[in-house]
Amino acid sequence: MFDPFFTSKGVQSTGLGLSVSYGIINRHQGTIGVGSAERQGTTFTIKLPIVEKSEEDAQQKPFAGKQEKARILLIEDEEEVRNVLSTILMNAGHEVDAASDGSQGIEMFGKKEFDLVFTDLGMPGMSGWQVAEKVKNINGRIPVAIITGWNIEINESEMKDKRVDLIIHKPFEINRIIRLVKEGMILRDSFKAA
Repeated sequence: MFDPFFTSKGVQSTGLGLSVSYGIINRHQGTIGVGSAERQGTTFTIKLPIVEKSEEDAQQKPFAGKQEKARILLIEDEEEVRNVLSTILMNAGHEVDAASDGSQGIEMFGKKEFDLVFTDLGMPGMSGWQVAEKVKNINGRIPVAIITGWNIEINESEMKDKRVDLIIHKPFEINRIIRLVKEGMILRDSFKAA
């Protein structure tokens, strides 16, 4: 039941809910257990460790200074995540256009110029990998960042194969998102110079 795209609810369901939940819990070094009895219901038990701030978190300084305004296309099917990311990016001074699925995002990308594309990985209809490929086919000089709650680690050569430049892991921190935009803008400039 934690496998991506597994569903018993038919075509109206994406089969991603428990998979995404499992990924987020796993990234927090937690566990999720399931108990189910016919006609009695199902119980999910989530255990998360209490963690002090890591040394890495303590060493990270808030992003300081101005950075170039970016025009960002955000493609995310979960409305809450889309709204939070849009707010973070707009509060940092960036221009954000948001799409709720890959097809809508690609249509928007074809009509307007963007500096960066942020796309969710697990979406119904068109995955983030497919979005990245289509974006790069339209304009290979625009950096693409994949947003994922799944516990995936891919190396640089795999990222090139998938045509992805950056990865954002959920849950994300505001400063990490802002730094990622800066990294994306540097990449964009290097792509244009090449």
